[in-house]
Amino acid sequence: MKKIISVILCIAAVLCFSACAKEEIKGKPVAGTPGEDIVGKWKYAPNEDIRDLVTEVLQDPNVYVDLYYEFYEDGTGKTYISTDDAVLEFQYEFDGKVLTIISKDGSFDTPCTLSEDGNILSVYDEANDEYLDLKKQ
Repeated sequence: MKKIISVILCIAAVLCFSACAKEEIKGKPVAGTPGEDIVGKWKYAPNEDIRDLVTEVLQDPNVYVDLYYEFYEDGTGKTYISTDDAVLEFQYEFDGKVLTIISKDGSFDTPCTLSEDGNILSVYDEANDEYLDLKKQ
């Protein structure tokens, strides 16, 4: 009986400590984890390679839109596009494999990978079933 009570108390203590730790870091990357690696400004430019050629032909510099994500050390960020002044602010969590974006409109989790040199963040786009490469600026 004493062993069962000891096991139950140990499990309860572990659960309490892990719950407290999660509260302290909610929405903030933990020092020394891959969450720090995404801090900064990231740009998704889907047609950057052919932009100059096609823009010359179409004579419209707004044909291609760049998407920006900025991640701050405090677990907040913003996203916007190059042709619009509207900014969407959010909170985020990143564990090295899954990026969680939490905005006032809801939240979503997306699988992602960070290149070894830390300059490419590949984020999975569920709607198009592909990874989008964001380049660190």
